[in-house]
Amino acid sequence: MRCEPLPFPPGDGPFRGRGIIFKGYTDYIDARTPGGMARARAELGDPALAAFFDRIFLASDAYDLGPLIHLVRVAARLEGVPLPSFVRARARTSAKIDVPGVYAPLLKTASVQVMASRLPRIFSRYFAPIEVSVVESADDHLRVRFPRIPEPMVGWYVWSNEGFMGKALELAGARAPRIDTVEVAPDGALEQIPLRAVTQLASW
Repeated sequence: MRCEPLPFPPGDGPFRGRGIIFKGYTDYIDARTPGGMARARAELGDPALAAFFDRIFLASDAYDLGPLIHLVRVAARLEGVPLPSFVRARARTSAKIDVPGVYAPLLKTASVQVMASRLPRIFSRYFAPIEVSVVESADDHLRVRFPRIPEPMVGWYVWSNEGFMGKALELAGARAPRIDTVEVAPDGALEQIPLRAVTQLASW
């Protein structure tokens, strides 16, 4: 799956995510990537991209996701790990922090199935303009559809979901949860960027 930047100037892209994502990534990179954010910004190779990250990201504000894809690719290279592994690991860390913290009132439950059914609402809070729908819900699995994902960034969305959803289900008591991508289908276009609808199956 692709995880590539989009052809928009930093800050001008139509695909946006909440500041909590950006702060999570910059904190994560500072904590574990060799050289931290200082080196990662230098390795971006573009003053405009580096300047994009020279700010305080407000948790509830929305920002262009394009520069984040550049940063993710650089950080994975600096750590010497495959890009999917880096994204999944970061997403698992996000779940460990956010589920007991920011989203505790929403996700507090003793039931793995209830936890799973509420996770799509979290995705909708992280990203705009994506509205997630539950296709099927059962005692041991959940099928979710994520619409209008930019095709060049499908990999990043998928790997993020695998890491976050997997860890969140573990925190609810699931043993060895599994997240599978079962369909990636055309879903129109936005500003000449092809979109995809991704269906994922969480089982436990």
